[in-house]
Amino acid sequence: MPKAGLFLLLAAAIVIVALFALRPADPVPVPAATSSPGRATAATTSGTPPAAATPAACASLVHGTFFADGSMDDRARAAQAFLEAHPGQQAWVVITEAVLNAAAVQQAQSQSVRDVRITIQPAGFRLSATAVAIGSFPIKVLLVPHATNGSITIEQRELDMDGLPGFFRGTVEDSIRRAADPSSWGLRMRVDGIATDVGCAVVWGRA
Repeated sequence: MPKAGLFLLLAAAIVIVALFALRPADPVPVPAATSSPGRATAATTSGTPPAAATPAACASLVHGTFFADGSMDDRARAAQAFLEAHPGQQAWVVITEAVLNAAAVQQAQSQSVRDVRITIQPAGFRLSATAVAIGSFPIKVLLVPHATNGSITIEQRELDMDGLPGFFRGTVEDSIRRAADPSSWGLRMRVDGIATDVGCAVVWGRA
């Protein structure tokens, strides 16, 4: 073979080897990310829970496994499931104004009060509504929660009926009691305590 042909053959072989060596590596298959259906309503903490999980005002009131997602019923059921699986431990249920108002509005549908609105303060629950016994009268009341014998009781204070005849006071108090009845929250735990602060409340207890 002529030298020129041998040289061309050798050059071609070198180019092929170089191209093979420099080609990009085949991509390594990466498995698709999956999410496990973990319990998003519960988080365990030895101190203050993350700010995103519960209002800052109530963060210092939580000292263990807490439940702060979903409706009031969702939180109550999740807490109960945890307590049944962990006998002797405590659970904290965080209550915001939004979930408390949703529960109160539902309870008030069959009562003689309308337009129920509850704000949560350090002193307790401030409820405003419209009494519709005869005509429409705005009412306001402070509801102070207590943990009594393993359950929550509500004490009514500072009831203002704005001119509604006193004859209807008992009816109004009964309607308020039903609208704010803690039994509607769905909590089945034995309540050890309840505390309120600006915009939120925390109930804790055990099975």
